[in-house]
Amino acid sequence: GAAMAAATSEVAVALVNVYNVQRHVARTYIIRAIARPAIAAAFVGLVLHLLPGLRHYEALPRAALLYVAGRCAQRTFSAEELRQARASLRDGLARWRRERRVAA
Repeated sequence: GAAMAAATSEVAVALVNVYNVQRHVARTYIIRAIARPAIAAAFVGLVLHLLPGLRHYEALPRAALLYVAGRCAQRTFSAEELRQARASLRDGLARWRRERRVAA
């Protein structure tokens, strides 16, 4: 009951906000903006549904990887964004390895 009331009120507020932004600020294409993330999320949900019995600590990393893979398959990220992500991952991994050596 309370969750349904909270969800309904959030949807109502979101609709009013979308209307006001469309009317007073700029035209936005909200359906186009959320369609690809929704498709990627549905894909993750389908795959996890087909893998029953996963514990949360098993499902969460798989869900994250599937979502990112789905977004990459949709060509969401530019080459520059992918380059920055690779550099960040490389730097983070190097820092983690250094900290692990110091702790050992």
